[in-house]
Amino acid sequence: MARQTLTKRVEILEKSMADMASLPGQVERIDGRLDRAEVQFLQFRAEVRGEFSAIRTEVSNAFAPLATKTELAATVAPLATKDELAAAVAQLATKAELAAAIAPLATKTELAAAVAPLATRSEMLALHESLRGDIQLLADSVLSLHTKFEARQS
Repeated sequence: MARQTLTKRVEILEKSMADMASLPGQVERIDGRLDRAEVQFLQFRAEVRGEFSAIRTEVSNAFAPLATKTELAATVAPLATKDELAAAVAQLATKAELAAAIAPLATKTELAAAVAPLATRSEMLALHESLRGDIQLLADSVLSLHTKFEARQS
């Protein structure tokens, strides 16, 4: 009985040794597969890195034209407040005020009618000087009213 057990043990041991003989080949195949997997993983990592870099660049480019909080604050700071605008508008001339300032001034037709009967050059020069004074007065009045009007519009 001890012999059978020993014989059986030897057979089992020989079978185990035969199975172990194929292990180096299996390890080499596994090692080769592991090397291929490592190469694929490294390629995948490089591709992912490249794609994330491209996405980062696209996002940066998309947000680049947008103003920062500091830039917006600097832009808004010099703007007038509601009260400042109301005060400026209150100083502007109204349409009625402009019409009243322009009403007493002579029209082109009125000036032509006044100049027509004049016969001498000296009278024309005197009238010309008077007209220049009226025009200057008119220009000053209009400029003043225009300045007030623009101040109200701002």
